[in-house]
Formats: sequence, C-alpha cells, structure tokens
Amino acid sequence: MACALSASRRESWCVPTESLKGFIKRDFISSRTKEALAKRKADGMKLGRPVGAAKNLKLDKHAEKIDAYLAKRINKVAIAKLLDVSPNTLYEWLAVPLPRTLVTAFQAHLRVRFFMAAPAPVRHHL
Repeated sequence: MACALSASRRESWCVPTESLKGFIKRDFISSRTKEALAKRKADGMKLGRPVGAAKNLKLDKHAEKIDAYLAKRINKVAIAKLLDVSPNTLYEWLAVPLPRTLVTAFQAHLRVRFFMAAPAPVRHHL
C-alpha cells in the first residue's frame, strides 16, 4: 500500500524548491545582464547616463499650461496631479532658470514673484 503525502507535507518541500528556482533565475538574469554590458563596453559604447543637465525636460511641453495654472493661483501639488507627475518633478522644473526667448516677461515675473524663493545673494570670497 502506497503512502500518500498530506497537503502540508507537499507544501513543505514545494516552498524551498520554488525558492531555489527563484535564486537560480535571478543569478541567470544577473550574469546575462553583466555579459551584455561588458560586451557593449568592449565595443566602445558609453554606458550610463550622460554627464550634465538634460536638454529637454519632461515638463517643457507643458510650459504654457503650467504658466496658466500658476497665473490662476492653482497650488503646485494640484498642478502636478493634473499633469500626472510627482510634485518634486514640478518643483525641480520650476527651479530651472527660464530662457528669456521662450517665456514672456510677465510669465517670468509671475513665476519668480509668487512661486519661487528669492535667490540667495552671491558671496565673493577675497
């Protein structure tokens, strides 16, 4: 007569087996990624994020909308929700200096006066 395993016994050896499969899969993916990156580096491709500030920011295409919202005195968290971005993304975008050719003097005035802190004085060390 064959002895049948109870459900709890089947689960007790099944969990370590699944866990082992997960470890093996993770190691396989890691080694494949490392090999691919090493090959690209050997081929002369630069890896990683480019140095310096980005030329095009995520919110640049929404500049007119943002300025209109700010002119209506809508708070920044609400504007971020309307644009489906995090508030920090909006704050960082607002902190970037504006090129005068793209923004009217009035829009720049609104941004500086109502929504940005005054710039800190420059201290020259002698």
